[in-house]
Amino acid sequence: MRKKITQYLLIIFLLFALSGGIAITALSQVTKDLNSLITLHKVEIIRQNLVINLQTVQTNLYTIGTSFGPDLDVIVENVTSLDKAITSCQGCHHGPLLTKKLNRLKKFTEKYKEALSAFITTTANPERVKRLQMATAEIGEMLLQSTREMAFITNQKLKEKSATALREVERIKWILLASLIGIMITGCIIAVNLTSEILKPIRELSDAAREVASGNLGYT
Repeated sequence: MRKKITQYLLIIFLLFALSGGIAITALSQVTKDLNSLITLHKVEIIRQNLVINLQTVQTNLYTIGTSFGPDLDVIVENVTSLDKAITSCQGCHHGPLLTKKLNRLKKFTEKYKEALSAFITTTANPERVKRLQMATAEIGEMLLQSTREMAFITNQKLKEKSATALREVERIKWILLASLIGIMITGCIIAVNLTSEILKPIRELSDAAREVASGNLGYT
């Protein structure tokens, strides 16, 4: 009797432990998925800043020397921001395809900076200045195109990962729910059996007491 009660209590304890383990595992997975999504969104913001900085520098290039053009220190500041944005992107973890594109983007950026520097500091005739401006603008457009292409690819990956994470969260929710229901049903069955095991000898003693009280001394 004592052995059976101990076994039932041990099973109930194990069921509670299993339930807690499933809940902790599910919460850990959900937290991991959400952290991954947050990181991806941060990376996407960095890439958007990269596109914005590049567009700003391109605008500076076309307006320099006009009444709408910025000061040289503003251009230098924007180019520095562009360089920092590229470095930030390279600091993130990427697959082989994006890593290759980022390296290519870095090389384009260096060429762009060199061409921009040559255009800003040149003292040649207006015709050469114009050629340098067009050459720099062409490199900038190629750089902008590559940046937009990379941003598009990462945006698609972000959407895919977001959808996958949401599906995983939904799957974990149903697994957790099914596990809890299964554990509750099993626990109820064990509780009923345990109650029956406890009450059985009590009923037998009660029946025996009634029989003896009624004069049936031979009741067993």
